[in-house]
Amino acid sequence: MSRQFLLIAALCYTFVHGLEPIVVHGQRLFEAFSGKPFVVQGIDYYPRPNAGYFDKNNIDFFTDNNSAIWEPHIAEFQALNINTVRIYAVDPSQSHDKFMCALSAAGIYVMVELAASCPGCYISADPYPACYNASVKLRGQQIISKFSKYNNLLSFSAGNEVNHLVKDPRYNAPCQKKFIRDMRAYTNACNSTMRPVPIGIAQADTNRTINMMYYSCRTDPTDELESVDWYGLNVYLQCNPNATAEVEGPGFVELKNQLKIVKATAPVLLTEYGCLNPRFPTIDGYAAQRTWVQVPWIIKDPDLLAGGFAFEFSTELRNSKADSPYPFTSFGKQNYGVGYFSPQDCDHINIPCKYNRMPNFEYLAKQYAQLANRTSQFPSKNQYTSYRTQPPACPEGYAALNGTTWRPDAVDNLKCPNYIHAPVCPGDIDYFQNSTGAPAKLENDTIENLTVAPQLTKSSSRQQSTRFLFSNFARSGPVYASIALLFMASANIYASVAMSKTMLAAPKWVQNYGDLGEWIGGKYLGRYTVVIPQLLACLLTACAFLVLGGVLLNVLFPNAFSSTVWILLMALTAVPGSLIPTLKESPGMAMAGCLATLAADSIALAVLMIKMDTQSIAPPSPQASFEQISTVFGNLSLAYGAGIIIPTLQRQHSQPERMQRVITITLSLITVLFTIIASLGYSVLGCQMSRNLLFAIAGTDLGFTASRGSIVASFLAMQVHITIAFTVVLHPAFFILERLISKNHRQEHNDEAAFVEAGTPGEPKTPEVVETPKEDINIPQPSTTGRKVSSLSVRLILISAVVAVAIAFQDHVMDLQDFVGASTMSLTCLILPLIFYFSKFWKTIPLYEKIYAVIVLAVCTALAFYVSINAGIALLTPPQTTPYPFCDAKYQTYVFTNQTYYG
Repeated sequence: MSRQFLLIAALCYTFVHGLEPIVVHGQRLFEAFSGKPFVVQGIDYYPRPNAGYFDKNNIDFFTDNNSAIWEPHIAEFQALNINTVRIYAVDPSQSHDKFMCALSAAGIYVMVELAASCPGCYISADPYPACYNASVKLRGQQIISKFSKYNNLLSFSAGNEVNHLVKDPRYNAPCQKKFIRDMRAYTNACNSTMRPVPIGIAQADTNRTINMMYYSCRTDPTDELESVDWYGLNVYLQCNPNATAEVEGPGFVELKNQLKIVKATAPVLLTEYGCLNPRFPTIDGYAAQRTWVQVPWIIKDPDLLAGGFAFEFSTELRNSKADSPYPFTSFGKQNYGVGYFSPQDCDHINIPCKYNRMPNFEYLAKQYAQLANRTSQFPSKNQYTSYRTQPPACPEGYAALNGTTWRPDAVDNLKCPNYIHAPVCPGDIDYFQNSTGAPAKLENDTIENLTVAPQLTKSSSRQQSTRFLFSNFARSGPVYASIALLFMASANIYASVAMSKTMLAAPKWVQNYGDLGEWIGGKYLGRYTVVIPQLLACLLTACAFLVLGGVLLNVLFPNAFSSTVWILLMALTAVPGSLIPTLKESPGMAMAGCLATLAADSIALAVLMIKMDTQSIAPPSPQASFEQISTVFGNLSLAYGAGIIIPTLQRQHSQPERMQRVITITLSLITVLFTIIASLGYSVLGCQMSRNLLFAIAGTDLGFTASRGSIVASFLAMQVHITIAFTVVLHPAFFILERLISKNHRQEHNDEAAFVEAGTPGEPKTPEVVETPKEDINIPQPSTTGRKVSSLSVRLILISAVVAVAIAFQDHVMDLQDFVGASTMSLTCLILPLIFYFSKFWKTIPLYEKIYAVIVLAVCTALAFYVSINAGIALLTPPQTTPYPFCDAKYQTYVFTNQTYYG
């Protein structure tokens, strides 16, 4: 049971694993650590109500205090299969933790606008250099300093359609370029304490090639900060109602030809797209519904386009009512939403707004779902080579930046924030810890598969100490035990592969097992059907480790203390590690614990093989009964519990379709290892093999006395393992309970810079401004001390509860192990994966597979109930005191080599 903590270490990662930051490499985007390709599947988002105070520009809907507005929309984002939202403006003096972290948990990134439409907050129409003021620079740095801490921040946009303000971009384009350069210089200067988030610009689709060339070039060839990290175009090209996804429209063909001419070195995004046309079909009473056939065109040439944002999430009544009034069933020139809000007078305050999907919502969701499957085939970061590395030449007639005196240069930069080792959202990967040492830049699939296989091994064979594998053969005999082992191997391989296939079909936001449950069964029933057994596994496993440790210490130091006292002392030694706020090094600790248990097992097995003198006497066979044979199910369910981490591992793999092969090979090798180890133990002792390998070498019951040094070394290694395991196992439970009870894991805010109230310029179709209502300002936050006390209290209470349960079941270590395996592990690693697989693929799998799958599910479900009930009853009854209970009466009391007894 002692290696089981490696499963829970993986569980800890599954619970809290967040999104990786996105980085630019050549003309494409990639996840920073895993190197997986990333293509933007986005939606432009401004949830403007139909009436009331919020029915205007100049509103930041995304603050913590406005969570009632945006929170219901996250489920709609997931249904759309998007991975990014674009928001046009924010108030940097307000907290956006809830919004950003909720989207992170849903697998969604955010693009944030830096400019705004209030006076002095944007690049104006004045000729350069007057079009760029110091206040614009200050506001941009304020937003960067506040939002760069979020891993799911995709990028900053330094402006939206600023080229609409003037007829000739040469008037104010130098100001916009200088602003971009200053923002990039700020992030570059702060990169030792703040993540350098990519900065680009979104332009209206006029003067297309000239604008792209100017923002991509360097007027000073030595200044790498002049060019954008990415370039955005708001394009409305596909207006043909007869177009199909298979044939790329002429507008997109022309766009891509021009992109080739420009030879930009940065990724190009469609920051808005989705043309309206009255000739689009009428569906379910809604006229002119877009079918979004252009979505696959976007990724057809991934070196030219890196994704896009469909415009927009909700139709705005104020903009649309002139020709498409509520409920927006007629064609209108501003009826851009894939949905709308009702009732007609909803205001987000007194009358809540309900989101209603239009038919084109479903068309977009379907296209994005297919897009996600295609983009997974793209090369990883280290497999990709950029085909353009030199920026294009600057167009003639545009000013050089270093030949002008800029007023913002006289203003000091904002102080750099310090986000080192300070993740904000639950599960955030520490950027500064991983950016220099993450082993994620994989050169090829072979290397990557070799890195995944050990993790599967840790969560299966290494979760279950080999010491207990011997007892399977001792209970059932080699024939029945081998049959059980082969059946469980086959069932678990099939269930794990089924889980992998289901993950391949899942949308991008499904990042872990809990997400998969929500996708299949809903936000509450599906998710908690998965999460609750995982939590129970954490807690019960922690109990079992305390029981095991207390009993081992009692054996090693007889008559020193009782097992109860040893359990209390062990818990006390583990308290300091358990109180660490976030156990970031749990995988490393898990590996250290694994090495410790391997050392303990190796020493104990060597002692047993060398010291046990059978004198050519065949070891006795067990008196096998159905109850004894069936109980092996719980033991092996723990041993093969790899399915629980497959969703997370698969999302990390740059070629997830290969996971099925990795799973099959790895678990097959584990089965061979199980068979060899169990056979060795059984060949020496037969049915008299102890339930715990370390118990077998301690004392003199087997007719030999092992050296004290060997025993102490083996037990000491095991205690190191148990102490580490107890700490690692409890952390996911801490995390979940603190999140539910004390709402911890949030960052304090210290707004050193003054807030510049602001908005963002735009056409009616782009409502992009900020004004935070007065009631949102100065909301008191709970004190840091209060949160720490709350967190400490939760953890101490939970540890106390675990200790109490461990003391209650201190004489039932094997029964507790069987119960956990048959109940929580079989449910999460066998039964639920098959149910999820059937729910998505039942109509397509062949008949022979259906027959096999039904047999596996039926047998495993029946055994899970039977063994869980029996093990549960055993937990509540006095333990057996017979030394060798698996043998018949003749061999239950004395070791079979005792010639004095057996004559």
